[in-house]
Amino acid sequence: MSFLFQNFRDFLTAPFPKFSRAKWTATDATVAVLGATIVLSAVIFGGYFFAVKIFGELAAATAVVEHFAVVFVGALLLQIFFEMAFLIIVMRRRGGKWGDLGFERASLFSMTLLPIALFGIGVLLQEGYFSGLKVLDISPTTDPQILHRAISEKWLPLPVIFIFAGVLAPILEEMLFRGFLLRGLLEKFSPKMALFLSAFFFAAAHLSATFFPVYLALGLLLGFVFLRTKSLFPGIFFHAINNSVALFLFLS
Repeated sequence: MSFLFQNFRDFLTAPFPKFSRAKWTATDATVAVLGATIVLSAVIFGGYFFAVKIFGELAAATAVVEHFAVVFVGALLLQIFFEMAFLIIVMRRRGGKWGDLGFERASLFSMTLLPIALFGIGVLLQEGYFSGLKVLDISPTTDPQILHRAISEKWLPLPVIFIFAGVLAPILEEMLFRGFLLRGLLEKFSPKMALFLSAFFFAAAHLSATFFPVYLALGLLLGFVFLRTKSLFPGIFFHAINNSVALFLFLS
């Protein structure tokens, strides 16, 4: 027990380890994330504007409402595509390698007990936030609800949903927001400021004003883990556990 307590105490209080100099800059990382978000927004709103011009505003709006799950998941896939495209472009121009993003070994503690502990903290934060929304009589639509609708409409199989939410999204988002964005921001800002900015961009990229505080808190947790361990793997495991359990509990 004392060994575990010592590990957690060291994890929380020890100075951040030094990172080697990244081959990309804070500007590179910020422009890539913002550029992907802007392109995605242009595609979504441009597509809707085009549909209005062709079919009329009422028909276009009705189609979006009736097939919202399709539109939502399609937007997520487009977002990941554009973000990874911008990341790859910058990495190739700067001569970066995939290993530079943080695919490094982590300690046994960081790979096992730490993700579980962070999951518990994340659950408490989310439950507290949802309780506050209930008090305010706000009932927002959650990501698992939208994915459940996609399954009920029988156009997206359940295994595909779990692979997307529990495997691909954690890996790709950790690569982009922690390994690429946070690492790049460290070239210009202090670790605390870089952590906050990366979490802010992570929350904003989810395009949800209601759940912005939840995503911001998760971004801070995941970024803190990356700064402590210098590895993407603990954050990927925590992210995967969080997404998979949330989806499983909702569907069950």
